[in-house]
Amino acid sequence: FLSDKFKLSKNLNSNFTFKNALIIGFFQTLALIPGVSRSGITITGARLLSFERIDAAKISFLMSIPVLGTISIFGLKELYLTNDLSLSTLSLTSTVFSFICSLVTIKFFLLYVKKFSLIIFLFTELFWEPFYCLFLTYKAKEIIISNIITMIKKITTAFCKGKLNKNFIKKFY
Repeated sequence: FLSDKFKLSKNLNSNFTFKNALIIGFFQTLALIPGVSRSGITITGARLLSFERIDAAKISFLMSIPVLGTISIFGLKELYLTNDLSLSTLSLTSTVFSFICSLVTIKFFLLYVKKFSLIIFLFTELFWEPFYCLFLTYKAKEIIISNIITMIKKITTAFCKGKLNKNFIKKFY
């Protein structure tokens, strides 16, 4: 938001250095904090380094490639370890459709960034996401506690009726 108030002259093609990549990469690690958007924080980092809005968005998308690639590799590793290498038509179609939707989203987001401010995303980061994370944390605890109580009741009832055996325990796993 503040960087929109100043004239920024750096662009991706001529000013992006290894040092810039490290600094923006540090900002990207801040996305490990719950509620912090990876793309939002990398755009912020690039803007603080005086990159234009459109170039900051491009940098954010480019910096997502290693993250998404790593996640994909771990997903494939898990698929390989389960010895279930079959890919259904539905999963292949879903992957292709997801890729196409991602490209369309990137295109329209870059068009948006050229014309409009990123202030709406600042509002989202500062107000909506912290509220959402707190709500989810509260609801998750409530659901987990409720499930534990239900499981204890079922185990206790089964124990009292003498029905606590391997088949009963397997239901919970």
